[in-house]
Amino acid sequence: MSSSPWRLPDDSEPACVVDLRGITREQMEAEWTVADVERKSRIVTGIGLLVNQPHGLVLKATQCQIGLRNDTSLPYGVPVDVWYTGIPISDWVQKLMDSTHLRHPA
Repeated sequence: MSSSPWRLPDDSEPACVVDLRGITREQMEAEWTVADVERKSRIVTGIGLLVNQPHGLVLKATQCQIGLRNDTSLPYGVPVDVWYTGIPISDWVQKLMDSTHLRHPA
């Protein structure tokens, strides 16, 4: 029996979600720039509890006699209505910088 090294995200931890809708296979395999990723990324909290059910199913599937392998490389498929409430990654970084400057003035 294998044990999954996955660690479930805490519900308050931010998750970075990248919108891959409409991306072609060629685009997926090409080199991505920071701007490419930034345009398609959002930071979301509150996903942790939603991950519990699929995580449990994957864990069970790894423990079968003929079980799932490579479970550590499975991505989450987060529905649009869940992740779209997040904020663009650039806004999130700016908020972090602003809060850091408030706590640690130069």
